[in-house]
Amino acid sequence: MTIEEVAENLHISVGTARNRLSSGSGAMPPSIKSGRRRLFPLSRYNEWLDSLHREQNPDIQNYEGRQGRGRPVKITRGSK
Repeated sequence: MTIEEVAENLHISVGTARNRLSSGSGAMPPSIKSGRRRLFPLSRYNEWLDSLHREQNPDIQNYEGRQGRGRPVKITRGSK
């Protein structure tokens, strides 16, 4: 991914993304530099997002995304 794509996914400007990279505070995902370009490997980007999610929600373990949507289904045993 490019810095432009990462900035768009994080809903920040490209300038903010560059500032965060230069500060080295860990506020951006791991990246590699290829020539003059800064690239973000997709797998490491996803791991970084997952780690942020786990830090913000420590009570959730083994988060695998939303499993079900909508209203929960009531399970009944037998018939009346």
